[in-house]
Amino acid sequence: MNTPVLTTIIQLFPPGLAGEPVYRVMLGDQEINRWRFEFVNLWEVAVERAFAATGPGLLALVPLLKGGQEPGAVRRAALALDASAVLSNQETLDAFAVPGALRPWRDCPTLRLWMRSGGSG
Repeated sequence: MNTPVLTTIIQLFPPGLAGEPVYRVMLGDQEINRWRFEFVNLWEVAVERAFAATGPGLLALVPLLKGGQEPGAVRRAALALDASAVLSNQETLDAFAVPGALRPWRDCPTLRLWMRSGGSG
């Protein structure tokens, strides 16, 4: 297959890694291959990009995006996920409250209120 491979590091929280990320494959003292990685810093991606996407993939990342900490953005993303019929209510909550990575959002009052209302409007 002649399909390109995009090597990308998705950074969730600032400040993130700096410098040129390169993974080198060495055979003895000789470099025989290298992969360069691009960075995507989620905190620099505008929240509107998630809402403009054709699928629900970015919606679970809304709290990490630029402007995504606003209660209205979190609510809008949760409602859009619910409307996509891809996730159940518990899965929607889990998408916003991954243990460890998104711990601050587990107790988000807007998200909790939405979940208590059954995930409706």
